[in-house]
Amino acid sequence: VYFSSRDAGLSWKICDVDGPTAMCSAPKSPYSNRWIQSYYVEGEGGYQNSEMPTPPSDKSGWQAVVSEEGPGGRVRWVKICDDNVRCPRYPLALRKRRRILITANLQTWPTSPIVARTDDEGETWQVARLKGAPLHEASWPHQGVRWQNGSCEASILEREDGSLLMFARTSQDYHYQYESFDGGETWTDPKPSALHGTLTMPTLLKLSNGASLCFFCNAQPLPEENHLAAKPP
Repeated sequence: VYFSSRDAGLSWKICDVDGPTAMCSAPKSPYSNRWIQSYYVEGEGGYQNSEMPTPPSDKSGWQAVVSEEGPGGRVRWVKICDDNVRCPRYPLALRKRRRILITANLQTWPTSPIVARTDDEGETWQVARLKGAPLHEASWPHQGVRWQNGSCEASILEREDGSLLMFARTSQDYHYQYESFDGGETWTDPKPSALHGTLTMPTLLKLSNGASLCFFCNAQPLPEENHLAAKPP
């Protein structure tokens, strides 16, 4: 099932999708009547995204699901890449150019973002692989290191001038940010943003009046203990 609202979230209804291979919830392209979503077939299905239709047995890697019929309708599977990814976020359709972007986590060490882009609404894809944020170090007041993430669960915002801002979850005291000035083809190296947030997922949105909105956990955890001194560690 998926949930839908047509009054800005004041009321909701449950929509059933009977066929296990049919499209479930997905964004509709503003450029046409096509619906696009993405999944990592070997991974966690629709984690942080939407419920995944049952993929054909010959599909692998990071895949886009394309449908001209929308939720409940037939889908086509299009490979994005063979990279081992996780946690693909919701597709973002740009306003300044005809392009759709999707972020996910590369399962490298440390974890780092990967950004997929399509200029033909899901028929072909290119990817940009980004650097991860530094790992957390056990410096005062910490006696040990935090759960290590690098950069993951990234979210993209398109600015009014067409440039892109990305915030990513990290193990540091701040979300780290990236910028792109060519529609997501290349990105700056990560650096700390002005927003506190440790091991929590930020989400960037653009409002219809042009304002930018960020959902994030504005908190910093207490100092880490020396976990190796605990029994069991």
